Amino acid sequence: MPVDSDTGMRAVRIPGDCSGSCIKGFEMAPVVPVFAASRLNSQIVDDIFRTIVIIDVDQVANVTIQQLADYVAMVTFAQIDPDSDTSAYASILNIFTQPADAESLTDWDKAYLAGLYAAERGHVSTRVARSEIVDAIRREHVLLKNEEEK
Repeated sequence: MPVDSDTGMRAVRIPGDCSGSCIKGFEMAPVVPVFAASRLNSQIVDDIFRTIVIIDVDQVANVTIQQLADYVAMVTFAQIDPDSDTSAYASILNIFTQPADAESLTDWDKAYLAGLYAAERGHVSTRVARSEIVDAIRREHVLLKNEEEK
C-alpha cells in the first residue's frame, strides 16, 4: 500500500473511502503534505498492509512445519514472484523442488530480507532503487559471511 513515509498514512484512495463531506460519485483522495519536494526521492513508499496466503495442502505434504512457516514468511515479506527461478540460490524458496536442501531460512534468505528492508525506499528512479536494494543485500551477505568466519 502506498503510504506517506513520514506519517504512515495511506497515500491513495481506496474504493468506498470518503473524506470530509462526501457527495456520491465524488470521493476525495488523501492529501499528503509534502515536506521535501524532490525529483530524486519520494516520501511515498510501499508498505505491506495485509497479506493473504493460500496453502495447497497437497503441495506441502513433503515439507516440515518449520520449512512451511519460513517459506510463507519469505514470500510474504519479500513479495517474491511465484514464477521466479530461485534454483541457483540456497534458499527456503526451493523447498518444493529440493525439500532436503533447506531446513529453515538460509543465510541467503536472511541476507536478502535484511538487505531488502535496510535499503532506502524513497527513490523515484527504479534503477537507483534496484541498485540500492542490491547493494544492501550484498552488504548483508558480507556481514553474515564475516560472522560465520569468527
